[in-house]
Amino acid sequence: DGINLDPALLLGGSLNLSNDLLLTCIIGAVVIGVGQGMVVRTQATTGGTDIIAMLLQKYAGIKFSTGIFLADCVVILSGLVVIGSGWVLTLYSLITIFICSRVVARVIDGASYDKLLFIISDENEKLRTFILEDLERSATFIKARGMYSEEEKDMIFLVVDRKEVHAVQRKVQEIDPKAFFVVTDAYDTYGEGFKPFPEAGAIQAQ
Repeated sequence: DGINLDPALLLGGSLNLSNDLLLTCIIGAVVIGVGQGMVVRTQATTGGTDIIAMLLQKYAGIKFSTGIFLADCVVILSGLVVIGSGWVLTLYSLITIFICSRVVARVIDGASYDKLLFIISDENEKLRTFILEDLERSATFIKARGMYSEEEKDMIFLVVDRKEVHAVQRKVQEIDPKAFFVVTDAYDTYGEGFKPFPEAGAIQAQ
């Protein structure tokens, strides 16, 4: 029934997206990305461009989310050339498939919540005790040398869950207020206490 597809009648008419094409694209991209990601996670396929993305990953080494974005781009740009769908709709379509590819990657791999910490301090033994006994994690000492002072020190290399960052930050401040403390995102973390290594041939979302 065509009336059910009217964007002004979504949720019984309580949500009208007929004049907000960008928001419609975002919502549609998220819904499609979640659904497609869930299908691919089960090692299945929707029978669409995800098959091309899998082939691109297998034979060209292109990550799955990039492959699906490229495949959809070809379809959309072909429609622009053949049908003449117009640049405005084409740009909205490109925005949609880009968001969709990011959502697919997140659904397949899951969002990374790990943080990578670099700590340079004169109180490494106290920090070592805190990390091993209180935080119940392990870390690595990396040899470092100051560019200006040329002084050699041991730098702590530590990966933690994002919820643990503030606890480490407070403890470092308590133990050594003059410490140098850097926090950055860990894109993927594999090994004991974190994610298992992917099996050979597994889909690499991004």
